[in-house]
Amino acid sequence: MDGENIVSGVDGKPDFEAMMSRFQSNRNLLVSGTLSYVVFDVIKYKGKCVTMPRLRGYSPKA
Repeated sequence: MDGENIVSGVDGKPDFEAMMSRFQSNRNLLVSGTLSYVVFDVIKYKGKCVTMPRLRGYSPKA
């Protein structure tokens, strides 16, 4: 699984400046927004490799 931490602003959109200030601070504090881990690459699901799923009705040409 691969992903990254994001901080969402009050509007729900990612706020890069808030994330940078959060991780560059000496304090373990998030003043506003929500810290989340967003997954964007899943390699296995329930023990099964899902990196190359078969497409229904697809037949590779020789």
